[in-house]
Amino acid sequence: MSPPPPRPASALGGLRALGLWLAFSLAALAVHAPSLDGGWILDDGVTIVHDPFIQDLSLDDLREIWDPSGAALVHSMNYAPLHLMVHAAELAVFGPSPRAFRIVNLLLHAVTACLLVLLLARSGIPLPGAVAGGAFFLVHPANAEAVSAAFQLKTVLSTALGLWALLAVWKHPAAATLAFGAALLVKFSAAFALPTALVWAYTRSRDEPTPHWAWWVLWGALLVAVAIPEFGAFERVGQNAVALGDDALTRVRSIVAIGARYLAMAVVPVGVSAFHQPAPSGWSDPWWWLGLVSLGGLAWRWVWTLRRRSEEAGYWMLAVAAFAPVSQVFPFLYPMADRYLYAVLPGLIGAGLLAGGALLGPRLAGPGRAAGRWRTGLAALLGVVLAGFAIGTHQRSPVFTSDAAMQREAARNYPNGIHARLLSAHAAGLRRDPEEIARHLRRLADLGFVNWTIFLGDPALQPFLKHPAVREQIDGMAARWIERLGAIAEPEQIELNMLAQAYLVRDELAPGIATLERAIARGGPYTDSLEETLRHARRDARIRGIAPRRQPRAPGRPSGFQGRVPIRGEP
Repeated sequence: MSPPPPRPASALGGLRALGLWLAFSLAALAVHAPSLDGGWILDDGVTIVHDPFIQDLSLDDLREIWDPSGAALVHSMNYAPLHLMVHAAELAVFGPSPRAFRIVNLLLHAVTACLLVLLLARSGIPLPGAVAGGAFFLVHPANAEAVSAAFQLKTVLSTALGLWALLAVWKHPAAATLAFGAALLVKFSAAFALPTALVWAYTRSRDEPTPHWAWWVLWGALLVAVAIPEFGAFERVGQNAVALGDDALTRVRSIVAIGARYLAMAVVPVGVSAFHQPAPSGWSDPWWWLGLVSLGGLAWRWVWTLRRRSEEAGYWMLAVAAFAPVSQVFPFLYPMADRYLYAVLPGLIGAGLLAGGALLGPRLAGPGRAAGRWRTGLAALLGVVLAGFAIGTHQRSPVFTSDAAMQREAARNYPNGIHARLLSAHAAGLRRDPEEIARHLRRLADLGFVNWTIFLGDPALQPFLKHPAVREQIDGMAARWIERLGAIAEPEQIELNMLAQAYLVRDELAPGIATLERAIARGGPYTDSLEETLRHARRDARIRGIAPRRQPRAPGRPSGFQGRVPIRGEP
């Protein structure tokens, strides 16, 4: 059966589009209602509440935010200036209100779902099917994390802008180019739009005019221009291969297995969780074999649909291109996340609807009684699926009200993962068992977790921080900070601050004081707190009779440090 010809995006226009957005917005607010009164979670604090560059925007802040090698990039660990600008606007309008930020995310999520409906209709999918695809995306349980965490506005907005660029480029290439550039400056994962557009330029070239090749060159130039500082930021975090295993074959198997887990999560969904930490894949891992079979089947399907110049090929490309940045080619501390599926889902939904339409089209067409039964049965099945997803998302929504709730879910789903170990170390502290605390800290270090600062704020662990076994583990984590932060020529103030704290927690006062002095001389938003820390460190040094070690410093920007500890590790 030949694929249906593309339909104009005006299949849902004007008041009908506005009505759909209102309906989607109300549905999203109802489904996610339990999470609306939650607090700041995940990196909301780092990216919004405590980001010094977006609190009260000045010209200096703007320069730092847009500087592709500036301190704002180091602080957020991404080159995403438009993302920071939107958060600055939200702070100016709403103040530090998590509820307002979450509502904005939900309304933007409804926009993304509507844009997906328009894109599906543009590909020839009948409007009821396109609306069903948008609703599937709207209530999917895996999207709960992306719309609940305020800082994940970057995922929602970049996906919306990327879909808009794909929708507009055939008739309004200049506006689409602006949308694509903006999407990249919100989150680099919007790069999916370029390969998807190129595939559709090929598949549609026989039936309709395609944008001039110069537009694709411009899109590619924008992609490279943003990729350079973005990958520079990611290199400062440092890769974390521990999560995927130590050898290349294990890493390849793990990447394939992760792809299979995402596919299952998209369809059922199976395995949604906070702080995913699947174990590295061995040869007997069923996820690896499922991924291998799925990868082969999808590759064959993509080649087959591409040769037939089917719209479906573009959606498969969208899914693959959106998966590529989070596929663990560059490993993260947490190798999976529900929110990483957000930009992948539109591609899977479009490809699934087109493949399903080709398979079931003859049975659904026509006025006969049999076709009517097929249509009724399919509508009932879709209704059950959408209702089940909506209920599942509503029931799971409270998980995203606090980091503690997310941590408990992660510990249940991954009993040998980082958050299970953190809870176990806390419980060992309550039992006053320092040897057990040290055992869990050792396992955390083996898993790649080096954020020793979290232990300093745990009242259950504080009495045991100087116990030799516990101290040994914390010193080891701090040493890894020192190793990573000790290589770049031009560190920012925040990196020097982190390096100084690592020295001080190891009781290495002389290099700690010298590094604090360099951080203050470097200048930046943390100078006041650094000066206070320096006063305390100098007082401790005098009491203990330690002479501070002063390092010679050339005029201008200091040299000698690089990197940032991968607390988050996400592009």
